[in-house]
Parts: sequence; structure tokens; C-alpha cells
Amino acid sequence: QCGIKMTLLALMQLSLARAGLSTTSSTFQDRARQYFNLGMKEIAAIKEWRWLMREASITTTAAGKTYNLAADVMRPVSFRNVTDNFEMQIVDILKINRVDPDDDLSSGPGKVAVVGWDTTNSTWSVRLWPTPDANSETVTYQYIAYVDDLTSSNDGTELDTLRIPNWVQSAMVYYVAAHYMGEKGDIEGQQMDMGIFNQQVSYYAKADASIDGAQGNVTHLIRNDAMGFGKLQFRVNDGSLG
Repeated sequence: QCGIKMTLLALMQLSLARAGLSTTSSTFQDRARQYFNLGMKEIAAIKEWRWLMREASITTTAAGKTYNLAADVMRPVSFRNVTDNFEMQIVDILKINRVDPDDDLSSGPGKVAVVGWDTTNSTWSVRLWPTPDANSETVTYQYIAYVDDLTSSNDGTELDTLRIPNWVQSAMVYYVAAHYMGEKGDIEGQQMDMGIFNQQVSYYAKADASIDGAQGNVTHLIRNDAMGFGKLQFRVNDGSLG
């Protein structure tokens, strides 16, 4: 990526100029920022974009069953037990309850279930199973991150530094302008700019999917519990079932 770096303010001013509005009005800029945040969430909802993929890790504690994920996790995609070197299966918590109703199995965890939203920490909580029997083992996970709302404090921030790709920046110019045109009653202009926005998003969605071939990005996560546990395999240390 090269050329002029786009800031949030520069993007909003381009949109306002395209809509025929003052580029220096704080009132117009505030509404443009709201449209920008709305549009970013619409793009994020289309698919699991690679530019929204993040990675974090969990450090186990012996007998610790439940762990919180990172604060910006919208949805987890995959987990792997780095210490024992294998990919973990994402399963339904009800499956674990059926297989281990007294919850007494322990070993290096091979399965993980999302158990709910931790209202205290405002994060997702996951259950590792079997229950970890050692401290300081590492479970790494990939996830799709939330798109945070930007505020006036971000106006001078280069959008590249916020991990917003150039094509998204370009598309958002038309998205914001289109919504302002709609407010003004310029239906033809609104339709034209929304058409440009949708065309750009559609093109890059296909380009994003082509990186991995037909499977594309991880839009459809194949969960092992969709077919049941089958022959359940897990690692148990000597004496852990006593």
C-alpha cells in the first residue's frame, strides 16, 4: 500500500463533498462518523473477513475448567492445544455434559465449548475439556474481532493503523455519501453511490474467498459436534480417573 494515507476525517470530508455538503461542519462530520460506524458493521457482517481475523491464547491452570476469551472476540473460529500439538474440536457444551456428566475427566484438553457471555468481564467464556490437569499449558485460538465504533478522537488517525484495508476505506466514502444523499432526497445519487459501495464489497468478498480456493474464508465453520462425538478420543494421564 502506498500513496496518501487516509484518516477518518479525510474520508468523511470526501463523503461530505461528494454529497454537496460543508466539509468543515462538525454537525455534518458527527453524522458522517455515525454512518461510517454503521457501514463498517454492515461490511463485517457479510462474511468472516481475513482482515478481521485475530489470534490470542489461553494459559491453563490445573483443574481450571472455564476461561475468558479476549475482549474483542465477536466469535471464535478455531482452537489448538499448542503444548500437546493438536487441533482442538469445537463442540456443544451439552455434548460434554452427556459424555462426562460428573465432570471428573482431566488431561490435556482436546475439546472446547463456548458456554456463554461473562457479564462481569464482558467477554465470551469457553469450557476446556477434559479439564486441564497442568498449569501453564497453552491453547491458542483464532477469532473474528468486533469492529469498534470510532469517535472524534479517531478523526486524525490513519485508518491503515486501525487495520482497515484500503478498499474498505474507499468503499466507505461512497457508503457515507450515499446515506447523506438519501437524507437530502437525492435518490438517484444515493442509488449510484450505494451501487459503487456494493460492487466494491462484492468484488473483494470474492477475492478474499479465492485466497484459499473454493473453501474461501472461514465463513462456514465445520463443527465436529455437528456429527456427534462418535468415538471420543482424549488424553488421560495415569491416575486422573481414580
